[in-house]
Amino acid sequence: MHALGVAFTPAGALFGMIQLFATCGAMTHPEWVPQRWQLVVGYEGANILMLLLLLYAGKHLALLNRISLVGIFGGLFIVVGCLLGGSGAGSSHQFVWTKFQNDSGFASNVYCSLIALGTSLYAYGVPHWLCNLADDVERPDRAIPIALAAQQIGNGVTLFLFFVAAGYAVTDFDALLETLYPSSVGVIFDQAVQSKGGSIALILIICIPGIISFMSYNSACIYVFHGFVRTGAIPGWQWLIKIGKQGKGAANIIYVLTFINAILGLIYLGSPVGFSILLSVPGALYFSGFLVPLGAHVITSGRNLKRHGWFSLPRKVSVALAAVNILGVTFHLILVCLPREGPVTTENMNHSVLFMVFGLICALASWNFYGKRHYRGISIEVIDGLSLGRAGVSNESAKTAQDALAHTCQHGNPK
Repeated sequence: MHALGVAFTPAGALFGMIQLFATCGAMTHPEWVPQRWQLVVGYEGANILMLLLLLYAGKHLALLNRISLVGIFGGLFIVVGCLLGGSGAGSSHQFVWTKFQNDSGFASNVYCSLIALGTSLYAYGVPHWLCNLADDVERPDRAIPIALAAQQIGNGVTLFLFFVAAGYAVTDFDALLETLYPSSVGVIFDQAVQSKGGSIALILIICIPGIISFMSYNSACIYVFHGFVRTGAIPGWQWLIKIGKQGKGAANIIYVLTFINAILGLIYLGSPVGFSILLSVPGALYFSGFLVPLGAHVITSGRNLKRHGWFSLPRKVSVALAAVNILGVTFHLILVCLPREGPVTTENMNHSVLFMVFGLICALASWNFYGKRHYRGISIEVIDGLSLGRAGVSNESAKTAQDALAHTCQHGNPK
């Protein structure tokens, strides 16, 4: 489920970038109304460009990512400052903090609230991506929980700041729903700074470092997919993890994910709510996948919980938190599968649930017919030994563990 979720993730993010660039074009040429097929053509071209950059410029990705990170954080505060500073005739405090307006098409305000919550989930990073870095950092038992906390706090604060600033900048809420721009962000910037040139500049401040960061985002998807594939549970895993020539990394995985992204572009072309579907599908796959380890932790009463770590919890507390998380994940799973507009028709239906069912069928079939016989995981002893080596413990067990890891990747778990 997670491998499929990772494979389906980049499409929505890339379409978001294409929509922002197309919005700049629509602002520059007001007579042009972007059509879905035009955005799909731009998306497919950008998809090929990302393929070439990952293959031939991947060695510069770390440096580019550091530069873009500074640009994104700096750009965020510039955008927030412009939204607040240029919104002298903007919305009132009552509109931002207390007014509730249901334009979803559904009669229920509760349902409208759930749609809003589901939309905001798109802005959050996927926590398990950090967990997959545990093999590659020193003291993962300490670094990963700190990174998870920083990720969620940082996402929450930046998302809250942008929504509040955008709320104050809006002078015509109906224009957000009626705009012909591919992205409603263009309308928000228009109303805030009241200048086409200023609005385009703000969008470019977001887009330019965002494109660079998307390379890192796409690379993370490839890395996580590689982590799942190398367990041997997926047919053709040896071919997928094969390293390309001239240091191109897992080139075959890059080709496969690029092809999947190209096919997913047809969803955007075929449905007026295709963008929402592309954002919802990975969430549906991720959240349904989270239920398995959380449920196993509760059913086994936490017997596999590691002890004596930096952030170790009493077993009963850990199991109780897992049970609460099951409820939370189930709630999020429902949110990403909800239709975004009412009344529900074949055109605006959110088909994410179909992809989730497809993922379940693929996962069960792959495991029963192939994975059960070929699964080759990395044992806990190997990971513990590697942690010792990275912590500076120079002993024979750490060296043995490192040798065992190389053997595991080729032949399966050491006996």
